[in-house]
Amino acid sequence: MTLEKSKEFPMNEDTEKEIYECFSLFDTNKCGYIDVREFYFALKSLGLNFKKEEVKTLFLEVKKSINDKLNFDEFFDIASKHIHKRYNDEEIDQIFSLFDPNDTGKITLNSLRTVCTEIGENIDEEELKNMIEFADKNNDKVIDKEEFKHVLLSAWTNDPLSDLDDSD
Repeated sequence: MTLEKSKEFPMNEDTEKEIYECFSLFDTNKCGYIDVREFYFALKSLGLNFKKEEVKTLFLEVKKSINDKLNFDEFFDIASKHIHKRYNDEEIDQIFSLFDPNDTGKITLNSLRTVCTEIGENIDEEELKNMIEFADKNNDKVIDKEEFKHVLLSAWTNDPLSDLDDSD
């Protein structure tokens, strides 16, 4: 089993390791392959709640028969293309609301400072401003929900270009 980075769906090392460990866990006989049933439960354990028919479709995109088996590289390719889906909008909304207690739809410098203080993080004013500036794509000096979602997902992917807009 090789752990190659996906160029199409970059992710951080912890997520790559999680996928590897998941495959190893469901490769119960340690043969280097998992069947469609093990594949279904492996995806579930990664937080990817596909329906049975969706799992069959994913499996058959790689294999000719439902009776075939996936090797690690095939599993990794599928998992890496879909693992970002475990971060659903509801979870992102819940996290966002922690930074936006007044439900304004925006994270301000003041609300960011308040959250940092509440969790015991002593971050200086300049660093807080840098955090806002980094996430603020439309230069309105606040972070809206879409900008926040972008930051969360780019942290997951560990993409060094995630903060750049194609129009830059």
